[in-house]
Amino acid sequence: MKIRNGFVSNSSSSSYIVSVPKDFIVTKDMVTKQAMVDLWENEILSDEDDGVNQKALDLINSEIDSLKDGQEVHGCDVFWAVQDILEENNMIVMTVDGAGGDGEDSIIPFKDERKNKQ
Repeated sequence: MKIRNGFVSNSSSSSYIVSVPKDFIVTKDMVTKQAMVDLWENEILSDEDDGVNQKALDLINSEIDSLKDGQEVHGCDVFWAVQDILEENNMIVMTVDGAGGDGEDSIIPFKDERKNKQ
């Protein structure tokens, strides 16, 4: 489900509301082609790299760990790679686009309390 509000301008931002399981860990085979492009554009991967290197995986999993701990992710070099991997794994609950603000995109963890109730 996507909710889109307001006029999209250069200062627009998107918030990705996500639900990340505590045991989720990104492996090399989970890194999509688009995520690799994002890593290359941010100079985390270079032309010499043959696929995803350990540095890239460590950076991605560090941000995933932050989300699992309830912290927002924004403004990091692996932001779009993380967003793409979460989307590919169906962990984005909702996307909210808005105009104005600081124009900084964010990934916000959502804890579904209903999952914990049996």
